[in-house]
Amino acid sequence: MGMDLSKLPKRITDLDRQQNGPKATPPTERTFSLPWPPSVNHYWRNVNGHMCISRGGREYRAAVCAHMRGSIPMRGRLDVTLYLWPPDHRRRDLDNTLKAIQDSLQHAGVYLDDGQIDRLELRRMPVDPDNGGEVEVFITTITVDT
Repeated sequence: MGMDLSKLPKRITDLDRQQNGPKATPPTERTFSLPWPPSVNHYWRNVNGHMCISRGGREYRAAVCAHMRGSIPMRGRLDVTLYLWPPDHRRRDLDNTLKAIQDSLQHAGVYLDDGQIDRLELRRMPVDPDNGGEVEVFITTITVDT
């Protein structure tokens, strides 16, 4: 069963989607919403001694790629803030959501590599049962003074 793409929030404000062609300038900031990710405990599976992304992890990554289609990768050092609205009141560690989000954003071409991230902030928000959980993503490039 695939992830229901109709439930993806529609609040993407990426200006880079309006720029077409190979000379488009990479954006310096982005703000968008994603569905609630699988935890790291459900993202990876051990199959015959090899670690691989689970079916749920692949579905999440495919949904993020479809949602971010046409993105131009951000370049340089990045500052990322994630506001996480859990889908229910179950106890969960926020850092268990991080790997699925970072890998999916990289795979979707939002940035070239998650190693670009120099600052990372996760914030737990109130439970969002009506929306099935949600992640608001804010990414900006960091200006390095030399």
